Amino acid sequence: MSSYSVIYNTNPYQKAQRRVQAQERAQRQAFKKKQAVKRQILFTLVMFVTVLATICIVTNCLKANQANASTAREENVCYKTIQIEEGDSLWTLADEYMGNSSFDRQQYINEVKEMNHLTDDTIESGSYLMIPYVETVSGL
Repeated sequence: MSSYSVIYNTNPYQKAQRRVQAQERAQRQAFKKKQAVKRQILFTLVMFVTVLATICIVTNCLKANQANASTAREENVCYKTIQIEEGDSLWTLADEYMGNSSFDRQQYINEVKEMNHLTDDTIESGSYLMIPYVETVSGL
């Protein structure tokens, strides 16, 4: 063996220097890995916020469209007095005057009874009742 190779392999300064370089390399690689993880987390967070914002915007647009659709057709409740004829009942009056209103038949009958201070469902021919009817006004 030559004296040069013996000195090279046994030089403690060079071994320490290689060890320090290996540690620095490992630290740089660890730092790069941490940076990559941070970038992935940031990208995921940005994507989550973007999707959430998109959902909120779409939901608000749909609600606005529903509000516009509901205001496109207004119902005006009007009242008039009618004379009860033979064979009339609260149900036939509801069918005749209720129209395409947003409340159902039983709600309409209850409203008529309350307005006319009726305690039961009987009405007499020749008497007068105040009844609501609905006029639909198109907002288009």
